[in-house]
Parts: sequence; structure tokens; C-alpha cells
Amino acid sequence: MFSLDEQNTFFRYCIMLTGDVDAASDLLQSCLEKYVKLDNSGIKDIKAYLRRMIRNQFIDNRRKDDSRQLYEFDEEYTVVPIDMKSLDEIIVNREQTELILRMLNPHEREILFLWAVEGFTVKELARDLGIPQGTLLSKLHRLKLKIKNQLGVRRIKGAK
Repeated sequence: MFSLDEQNTFFRYCIMLTGDVDAASDLLQSCLEKYVKLDNSGIKDIKAYLRRMIRNQFIDNRRKDDSRQLYEFDEEYTVVPIDMKSLDEIIVNREQTELILRMLNPHEREILFLWAVEGFTVKELARDLGIPQGTLLSKLHRLKLKIKNQLGVRRIKGAK
């Protein structure tokens, strides 16, 4: 049905949404079960369909729980690429990434993840999320400004 790479991509997507490995496993499992039971012969883009299914299930679960979780890194699943950077640069980048993810709501994290990490184009992302390209470009612009402004404020506060 799905290759191991595709399953891992869906799992990372679930982790990004939930912020918890166990909740991500449950989310992916329930959505895969639903997908298998469906008549999926008329589905054109299976991956986009499953991502939409995962997103909708996450929103439904969130409404039921009404508990808001902050994203926290799980050491086991955090990958830090090591090349010629010094350890200080790696630690600063990780801290900045944690700050960025904590300041975003799940919808903003989803957009950032699919665009920056998974490499979706604006056209693909707009189609998958069901929003116009112009709206998505505006959201990306506001998201970049929010990150830039928040990181600038934190740097100033940390310098004092």
C-alpha cells in the first residue's frame, strides 16, 4: 500500500501535528485503518488524501480533548545534521528551532513543515490544504514575519 519512506513521512507529519510520538502513532494508525476500509478507487492523489484525513482527524481529536499542547522535541526522533558547523552553532540552531515551533499554532506548524521540511511547492500545498494560492502566500509571509519578529525580540531580551 505505502512504502516505508511514505509511512515515515506520514509519521513525521503526525508528530509535527500532535507534538507527541505516542499520539502521532495513534493518529496514523487510526487514519490508516479508515483508509483501508474505504473504497479508494476514485482517489486521484492518495498521499494528499491521507494527509487531509490525518489533518481532519487531528482537528476532531483536538476538539474532543480541548487540550492545547506545546511542541517539545523528543531526543530520540530529533535529527541534527553534523557537517563542518561547530557544536555552538548546532545548539543555537536547535534552540531557535524549538522557539519557532513553540510560538506557532498547529496550523502554522503544518504549513511550515510541509513547505520547509517536506519541500512542497505553494501550488501543491494550496491544493492539499484546500486554500487559494494567494491566501497561502499571505500566510507564509505573515509566518515568516512572525518568526523574524519573535526571534528578534527574544535575542534582545536574552542580551540584557
